[in-house]
Amino acid sequence: MTISGTEQERRRKKLEKERKITLSVAVVVGVFILCWGPLNIMLIVYCACQSCVSSISIEAAEVFSMLNSGCNPLIYGTFNKDFRRTFKAMLRCHWRQINREEIEGSTHVAMQASMASVGSVK
Repeated sequence: MTISGTEQERRRKKLEKERKITLSVAVVVGVFILCWGPLNIMLIVYCACQSCVSSISIEAAEVFSMLNSGCNPLIYGTFNKDFRRTFKAMLRCHWRQINREEIEGSTHVAMQASMASVGSVK
């Protein structure tokens, strides 16, 4: 059974896309564990021995866990072109222009579909 060149190319692109998605999810989960792990470990230890963990270290771990929220846009921006493009446009205050283009495009498609369905009813 031989596979044509276009079929091989299609499979290669699909595998590359799956690899990127897998890597993105692995990085998000890894950063989540690194940011939230210390706080959870400290809270478990604190439940067993309150004098073993200082309140300052728990507060520092809480701040570190909150940093996870700031990491996510950076991770998604690194791995996703569409997210990166939209995020840059938002930072440059061009969100209305992007949103308007998407709305106009979807409205045009919806109107064509609506007109086609009205035409098929007659």
